[in-house]
Amino acid sequence: MGIKVSVKTTRIDDIGPHVARAMQQGGAEVILPRAVALAPREPDPKHDVHGADTGFVQVEPISGGYRLIVGFTAFWMRIQAQHPEWHHPHGGVSDFLLRAALEGEQELWSLVASATWESLAAAA
Repeated sequence: MGIKVSVKTTRIDDIGPHVARAMQQGGAEVILPRAVALAPREPDPKHDVHGADTGFVQVEPISGGYRLIVGFTAFWMRIQAQHPEWHHPHGGVSDFLLRAALEGEQELWSLVASATWESLAAAA
C-alpha cells in the first residue's frame, strides 16, 4: 500500500527564452547605460561616430545557459577598456565595461530571477 503522487514539472528548456529576454532587458536597461555613462568621451567623433554611441547588448546560448555580452562596436572602445593606465581628459574611465557590470550585477540578476519565477509560476 502507498500513496501515488503526481507532480507536474516545468522543463528547464521551457523557461530558457524568458531568462534570455530578461538578460537582454537587463543588459539594455542596466549595464549598457552605466557603461555609456562611464565610457571615455572624445570631443570630436572618430570615424564619424562617438564611441559611446556604438553600444550593443547581445545574448547568446552557451552550454548550460546563456551569455550576456555588452560592448561597443567602435574598435577604439575595446582598446580604451583594456588600458587602465590611459588618461581621459574629456571624462570617463578606462575600465568602464567592468565597472558597469559590477555596479549593475545585483539589479541584472534580480531581473533574471524575477523572469525565472514568473515563467515557473505561469507553467504551473
